[in-house]
Amino acid sequence: MATLLLQCVLTGKAQEAFSALSMADSENYNSVKIAVLKAYELVPEAYRQKFRTSRKHDKTYVEFVRELTTLFNRWRIASGVETFPQLCELILLEQFKFTLPERIATFLAEHKVKSASEAAVLADEYKMDGLGLELEVDLCWHFFLWWVLLFRQNFQALMLL
Repeated sequence: MATLLLQCVLTGKAQEAFSALSMADSENYNSVKIAVLKAYELVPEAYRQKFRTSRKHDKTYVEFVRELTTLFNRWRIASGVETFPQLCELILLEQFKFTLPERIATFLAEHKVKSASEAAVLADEYKMDGLGLELEVDLCWHFFLWWVLLFRQNFQALMLL
């Protein structure tokens, strides 16, 4: 009965999640609750960003800490962290990614690494694979700068004639 009343007020993603349930599940409040919450669930990175960028603004400090706790727990749960060693790994991985150049951090995000050691191996592989390209780009850039300086000197010499 409660789920029938609930159905009347659901909109958007919540309504879609409810509609996708079987008849038996749509009559079970816990099944409806799980489906609706899952519809609004974010990926771990979104929760991490919300946690890291959260600010106090017009809340009390108690309310702010409560919000931080909620955001942190959502990030932790979405990341599949249930034990202290897993939590340590999550924080190590985040700190490692924070220290990397943006292109390498993006590469690791695309590969969805789960540990700092896995990230380190992939980062080294990326760096080794891309080293020739980076060297080539550096040489092209240096050649371009050399050409500009040479052109400028010759242009100034022509202007004196």
